[in-house]
Amino acid sequence: TERAMQSAPVQIAFERLMRDAAGSGSLARMLAVLSVAEWSYQSWGERVLPHTVAEPFWCREWVELHSGEYFGSVVTYLRGMLDRIAEGLSEEERAAARATFACAILLEVAFFDQAYTEHPIAAPECATSPISQLSSLAVGVGVGLCWVGVVLLLGLALRL
Repeated sequence: TERAMQSAPVQIAFERLMRDAAGSGSLARMLAVLSVAEWSYQSWGERVLPHTVAEPFWCREWVELHSGEYFGSVVTYLRGMLDRIAEGLSEEERAAARATFACAILLEVAFFDQAYTEHPIAAPECATSPISQLSSLAVGVGVGLCWVGVVLLLGLALRL
């Protein structure tokens, strides 16, 4: 039901991740959450736009908002900004941003899984662990924070 989905653990966890990133004062962590959210919506929007019905109007407008050249440029800007500032971060700051990025991806995947099953599901473990314990989520990532996203978002794309 709509009411149950609004307060589902995945939504609550994602809201908390956004608040934690904003409250951290770390631009990298804030951009990590935004990049994942907007990039996953862009991937979704581009894929479903050709199949979206005109009515109800708000459904089509939501899909159009998250697709197209302009929205793509916003996502590219966010990702590029994240990569640029990552170069100047300390290892500790970079690990926190990577962990935030990886957790945001897991929450987005859970969100879409939940949307397709129409039942609330449990939030991933990353949503209940302190950021300092999540660095292992992004260990081994090469240059740039977004490469972990490429792999995981491709996985998301294949599921949709």
